[in-house]
Amino acid sequence: MASREVLISILHGTRASGTVKVTQLIELARTPRDNIHADLEELVTIDLISFVGDNVSCSSEQRIALAVKALEKGADPERVCRKLDWREFEEIATIALNLNGYNTTKHFVFKHSEMKREIDLVGVRATLALCIDCKHWMYGWQISKIRVAARRQIERTEALAAEASNNADRLGLCHATRYVFQPLLVTLADIPTRTVENVPIVPILRTRAFLSELADLSVPPFLRFIGQT
Repeated sequence: MASREVLISILHGTRASGTVKVTQLIELARTPRDNIHADLEELVTIDLISFVGDNVSCSSEQRIALAVKALEKGADPERVCRKLDWREFEEIATIALNLNGYNTTKHFVFKHSEMKREIDLVGVRATLALCIDCKHWMYGWQISKIRVAARRQIERTEALAAEASNNADRLGLCHATRYVFQPLLVTLADIPTRTVENVPIVPILRTRAFLSELADLSVPPFLRFIGQT
């Protein structure tokens, strides 16, 4: 598998436009051309990049996968995260929701108890509303930090459930319907912990699989709130 320096160099080089020249990668990774080409060919075979002539290109989803590979090779999480655009991170989560039949709203701002609150991404399907905080973890994966993030997302989700009737039209909710509001954290790293404070912690590249399994609302493995529209 490609070295972590090559992986990070690809992330750095493709951040602005999604494309980088091999000559630039050689400078960034300080790796001989032959080694770079061998690594790139390997990445092509596992569909993590496109490589034509002297140009290497990556989609947002491929860039996320490269970042995960770099972390698996021991790269510093903060260094890797700085190569990612938080907007593409949120876009991957949005795509996963849309592919699973959810209607999505990004950066949903609302008021509760005279305070303005914001949820990164709200996905609605049937009577389930997922309230997602997309964590572009810049400080590593300490459980204490994740617990703080989970508690804050619980507060935001509970507040939105309480204000469901006032935000039904903006979220596309049906009036006179009870909705289940569930907090969720989506992270870059595949951390061992699957729930914190009864809030699911889902690695970004496993979001689709998680959503496909999240079908039976009669089983309450996670923290949920009921909102009346």
